[in-house]
Amino acid sequence: MQTHSTILRRVPEAKLTIKYGDRFGVRAVQDRYRRTFSHWGVLPHRLHFHTKSMTTEDHLRTTKSVDLPLDAFPYQGTMTSLESLAVGTPIISDSGLRSSFVSL
Repeated sequence: MQTHSTILRRVPEAKLTIKYGDRFGVRAVQDRYRRTFSHWGVLPHRLHFHTKSMTTEDHLRTTKSVDLPLDAFPYQGTMTSLESLAVGTPIISDSGLRSSFVSL
């Protein structure tokens, strides 16, 4: 999370979209992430949480809507990378938090 926070601090208008299965639909999980990112200097309104998409088209639409996907540990180079490249979005990999996206 510290790496993600560093990116967000350096680009003040950026937002972070976090999507992984259904776990980010739980308010307590969202609040924990907001507290953690706040500790690293990121305001809570810059975090956007998504749960699993109902269709592949919805999922790819979310993937295409971001500027820079971060394919994070332990999933480097798998579906987030492939899906991002399929919709024409460049990607970087990092260790740490699960897959997430930065919108500039």
